[in-house]
Amino acid sequence: MLKRLPFNNANATKLKSIKGQQSTLLLWEDDDIKQSPVWKKNSCMTFQFANGHPDSTSPQILESFCYASNNSLKLVNSNGVNPIMLKLLMKTYAFGLINHKGVSRLSDFGMKNMDKMLVCLIEGCNEIKTIINGPVYPGSLAQLKNLTLSKCPELKKIFSKGMIQQLPQLQYLRVEDCRQIEEIVMESENNGLEANVLPSLKTLILLDLPKLTSIWVDDSLEWPSLQRIKISMCNMLRRLPFNNANATKLRFIEGQESWWGALMWDDDAVKQKLQSLCILN
Repeated sequence: MLKRLPFNNANATKLKSIKGQQSTLLLWEDDDIKQSPVWKKNSCMTFQFANGHPDSTSPQILESFCYASNNSLKLVNSNGVNPIMLKLLMKTYAFGLINHKGVSRLSDFGMKNMDKMLVCLIEGCNEIKTIINGPVYPGSLAQLKNLTLSKCPELKKIFSKGMIQQLPQLQYLRVEDCRQIEEIVMESENNGLEANVLPSLKTLILLDLPKLTSIWVDDSLEWPSLQRIKISMCNMLRRLPFNNANATKLRFIEGQESWWGALMWDDDAVKQKLQSLCILN
């Protein structure tokens, strides 16, 4: 078992990746972390901790998610939260939480530790119910560009109160096989929502969400950067949050013909405009 991090002045600039069992974290000390390359400017380290062996699908997921030029932390088949995880997270730009147990929300890892996070992948976490619960600290997740939520059967809240205002840089959102999700932006927790939220969102992908009924309650949001939306197996979603004035950069709507045919419209002109952007199967 790796009891101390293998860092010294000679190798600290060369070591790029550490993989190990989650139990090794309990043996590490603050000095181990502070001597690691993650505490150096422009560092690029990958930490991956697991209990047992990752599922066969995890390597592909992790590789596609990793930012090659930034520190990343991946917890696979692991459990709970410990102080060393939080120390690493403070310097993490890409965070993967896969088949993790013992947490019900991302904020269990401490919102103040997420100021640098650019990419977040949460997959197969059966106890996750919401992303943030409680106060949202200024700057937390403010750099986040890519958020993927997949196979979280108890997840009900994505953009809870206050969180959506903290995501000015979010460009990519994918929600897949989360069977309790009813709304992407919750109306009950976002009263008085400003029209210019999610100003950088370019891609929205919604897959296999059988209870989803709403992206947003109406067409009041501007969606100024949205270019692509993909929707599949979301049969209860009957309205899109668009009109003739918003989402002016939208170029592609991908979905199923049966879903598109069942959509409801208040204005046929909006339907005709959007239909020209459709790629249906």
